[in-house]
This record gives sequence, C-alpha cells and structure tokens, in this order.
Amino acid sequence: MSHVIIGTAGHIDHGKTALVRALTGMDTDRLKEEKERQITIDLGFAFLGDRAAIIDVPGHERFIKNMVAGVATIDMVLFVVAADDGVMPQTKEHLDILRLLGVKSGIIAITKADIVDPEWLELVEADVQELMEGTFLEDAPIHIVDSISGRGVEELRASIDQLLDVLPGKVDRGMFRLPIDRVFSIKGFGTVVTGTVLSGSTRADSTLEILPEGVKVKVRGVQAHEHTVEQVQIGDRAALNLQGVEVSDIKRGDVVSDPGYLHTTTVLDGRMLLLPSAKPFLHRTRVRVHLGTLEVIGRVVLLDRDVLEPGDDAPVRLRLEGECVAARKDPFVIRQYSPQITIGGGVILDPVPVGRRKRFEPKVLERIEALDQDDPEALILGCLETSPKAEIPQDNLLTLSGLTRKKLDQLLKTMVDQGKVIKIGTGERTILVHTKRLADSRDTMVEKVRDHHEANPLLPGMSRAELRKKCEKLYSPQVCDVILDGLMADGTLVSAGHWIRVHDYKIQLSDSQQEIIASIEESLKAAEFQTPKAEEIASQYNLPAAEVRELVTIMINTGRIVRVGSDLLFLEEQVQAAKELLNTHFQINPEISVGEVGKLLNSTRKYVVPLLEYLDREGFTERQGDVRVKKS
Repeated sequence: MSHVIIGTAGHIDHGKTALVRALTGMDTDRLKEEKERQITIDLGFAFLGDRAAIIDVPGHERFIKNMVAGVATIDMVLFVVAADDGVMPQTKEHLDILRLLGVKSGIIAITKADIVDPEWLELVEADVQELMEGTFLEDAPIHIVDSISGRGVEELRASIDQLLDVLPGKVDRGMFRLPIDRVFSIKGFGTVVTGTVLSGSTRADSTLEILPEGVKVKVRGVQAHEHTVEQVQIGDRAALNLQGVEVSDIKRGDVVSDPGYLHTTTVLDGRMLLLPSAKPFLHRTRVRVHLGTLEVIGRVVLLDRDVLEPGDDAPVRLRLEGECVAARKDPFVIRQYSPQITIGGGVILDPVPVGRRKRFEPKVLERIEALDQDDPEALILGCLETSPKAEIPQDNLLTLSGLTRKKLDQLLKTMVDQGKVIKIGTGERTILVHTKRLADSRDTMVEKVRDHHEANPLLPGMSRAELRKKCEKLYSPQVCDVILDGLMADGTLVSAGHWIRVHDYKIQLSDSQQEIIASIEESLKAAEFQTPKAEEIASQYNLPAAEVRELVTIMINTGRIVRVGSDLLFLEEQVQAAKELLNTHFQINPEISVGEVGKLLNSTRKYVVPLLEYLDREGFTERQGDVRVKKS
C-alpha cells in the first residue's frame, strides 16, 4: 500500500507541533534545543495510523530552508494558523512555497481556538479565507481546533481520513529515488538515512548509489513508518541502513537512487515563476535554490529577457555553485540570497543539459518548450529534434523520460521499428538520432565538403579527421562516421586514399599550371632513380619555386607523386617500377643490400636509402641487419 505524506505549514509558534501531538500522540520535537526553546528548528516526523506520515516543519523565518526540505516531498498539507495571531509573514511565505512546489491538496486548521473570543475567531477565519482565494486551498475545509483541550481534533482527524480516500494516486517513475532529509548512526547497525520514497522500491541486499558523491552502497535493512519491512516503495517514509558509507560522507540534500538513472550536475534548465509580491528580477541574480531536500547557491540565467517582472514566468538556466541531482519535472524554490525571502520557483525541465545555451536563441527556447510535456514518445522526439547536437546518449533519456530502463528499451524499439529514430552503437555507448535530423545532417555534411572544395580548390578533398572536426559541434565522431559511410555507400561522397570529396568534384587547373605539372613529370621521369628536388626543377625550367612546390603538393595529394623523404620525390610509376625490379630479385635471392639496390636501380645511397625506408614503412620490404627482405 502506498502511504501518504502530510506536511505541516504555518508561522512560528502557531501550534503545529502541538497539533501533530494531539493527532498522533507523538512528539516531533526531538532536539534538546527544540524542547528548551519550545520551537521547532529541524524536521520532525510522526505517523497517523498506517496510512499516513506527518512531517512537522519549522515556522521560524531562519529555518525556512528546513521547512522547504520537509514539504518538498509531501502529498498534502496541514496548514496551520493560530487564532490569537492570525495571518503572519511566514503564513504567507509558507503558502507561496507550497504553491511553487506544486502541492495540490490540503486542510486548514485554526489552532489555539480556546484562548480567543468567538468574534475574533470569525475575523481570523475570514482573513484565512481571503488569503486562500485563488490558491489550491481556496475550497479546503477549515477546522477550528485547540490542541490542549482537544476541541475539534477528532473532527480534523476524520477530515484528514476523508481526504486520504480521494487523493490521486502517485505516478511511479520506476527507478528507486529517495532525497535524504536525515543522516545518523545507530550503534550496532551503522549508517542510516531517512527520507520519502519518490519513486520505485528497494529492499535489503539491493545496491544503490548516493549522489552527487557517486558512492555505491549496499542496503542492509529497510524500515517504513518505523516498522521493519521487506521493501520500501513510493510514498513511504523510509529508513535505509546502508553498508559501505560513513555518516560523515552523506548530508541532507543528497539522493539515494538506483545506479545509472540520475546524473550529477551544476547546471539545470527549466521554467521559473516570479511571485507577484517580489521585485523585478534581473538576469544572473545570485540566489538560493531549494531542490528537494537540498539548498544550494547559484545564479539564474534568464534565457529570453533581461528582467523578469513580478507574476511572469520565463525559461531559465540555473548555474549552481555546488553539485546536485534532479529529475525532469522536479519543482524548485528560489529565495533571495540576502535577505532570505522566497521570491519564486518553478520546475526542472532538463536535468542533464548538453552544451551552452545562447540567450534569446530560438532553438534554445524551442528545446525548453519541447521538454515541457508528459507523453514519453513526444518528449523523446522533441528532445532529439531540439538537441544542440543531432544525437542524445540513451542513458540521458533515462533521466529525461523518467522511464525505467526496461520501459525505455521497449519504447525505443517501437520508435526504431516505426522509422522515427535511429539507434547507433551498443551498451553504454548507445545514442539516438531523430530520423529527420539524420537526413538533414547528410545535407549539412555534403555542404561542409563543398565549402572545403571552394576554400581549397587545389586540394583533392578533405580528410575524415578534418571532416569530423568541422562537424564536432553538430554530432559526435560516432554519428559522423555513420553519416559519412552512408554518403559514400550511395556515391554522394567519394573516398580516394585518405581524401573525401563530392562525387563530381575535380581540381580545376589553369593551362599554365597544367604546363608546369607536365614539366615536373618530365623532369622526374628523365632523372629515373636520381630525381631532382622541387627547387631544382624550378631552376631547370626557370619557374617560380613557390608555384612549383604548390603544384608538387597537389600531385602528391592526387597520388601522381610520392614523397619518400623530406624533399625526395618520385613519380608513382617510378615507385611501382622499383617494386617490380625488387620482386624479380627476390624470386632469385631472398635478400638484398643497399649497394645491390643501387646497382639494380642505377642510383646512389642518397636516393636508395630513403626509398627503401619508404618501402619499409609501406610494408613492402623489411630491414634485417644490413639487408632487406620481402615482407611476408
């Protein structure tokens, strides 16, 4: 059975803890300082029968961060207003926080009813009703209670039971996830963490991961609502006894989860609402971000404006000063850095953003919109369509979709079979590409090669490595190779040696350049195996040395000339002729010396040694001491 988590809310000293005690018989003030000062400082916990747990939160403004940590995981609120004080500052701030966190259900209790007269009580009730207008508590039942005399407590308990019966069921994302709100050690057992299970389930002997630390732990035992159980599940107030980690290694705000689903980050994308009561909010303002049970300092980057006006919402990027863990659709609260007051909040849409977000760029804003939907298939297609690169790692989709690995695999198989997405790679390296974006990427790659031809008209093409470099902002080398292989398979691009070119591309040479190339070939051919350098050819024909060197490079790139040393050139046909002569020799004698090669080619060591070293590199021959043999 899924349990319901009830959170208290209200101003300091409005009787939240006393009311919880009257409802449950449990004292939630567990700290010595809390009992001495008679105020709640940290979170307290109690249980209302077998169906619900109550998180009692502090009301003092200095402990708002603890209050947010407490109500971040609740299903309904027990909103408390004291009859003697009425609506107070933290009453309003707590209501704002609940709305920002997306709490939808609750009951209102006006406490300390016995210490005020009926007329005053009516005025307080009217004020409370006015405060709740337009909020999720507008139609919530209001109970007049007194925790000391017991007045109205039974009626309140009955009202809570009725609401428990009609609360909507929780949506289970499948993966186990528990934001930690308490960490302590029990003698003989070791480290224990507590929190509310947001999704999934776990049991003893399971392996979990603590984030953002990235520590793998073993579960020694589990409790739900202070009872040892076989497993804890979504909605439970759970305690996990963990093996493999010390208390000092964990803190409130960390998350315990199934390994591989969530990712540590310092950047989150989402939408933020600025409360109507706040002042205009400037781009890159430093704030306190409350996410789950975590408080972290950061800055809010406004993606579509410079100033966010009160009551408006906007796409934002949160740049945090500490690591955190989040899932898509997690709510967050924004408080001023100083003075610490609640000014806004919103929802996380991309917990694993990739690449930089340029402000005001339409594609960035389209991506935020694409992520703000609930249908898993539409979400995945939207992510792939608007991703900065053409692909998304499959593991990132675990976090974005909120699906279990099994359900995600099933959905992706269907989408692949329907031709909507393409899967590349296997295992942890698997990535997904939208079919349309892959087609667009083919056109983009061809344009990259054409641009290279235009910028380098004397080169026969571009290398695969250079093409990858040109495309690295668009897609990974893995996707680049898939696109390139497809383009070469259908003949759109052609590979010649290590050069890649568009199928109809040819180097365009002027008549004078063609005449110089003919002179270079004539000079090398006439010299047989004692070929001149490029500078010597330029001098021989009275040609510009720079132009000869440039045309020699073209001839090397197109395979007409082979550079066998730093400045030693042979025609490709001369190298082939040398190989044929050596092959004939090896049929009679399995080895040959440098001197013998010189006689065979009618050349000298100056040319023979570099040529043999080139043939060694090419794998044609192999040096063994002072001789060469044919490499097998």
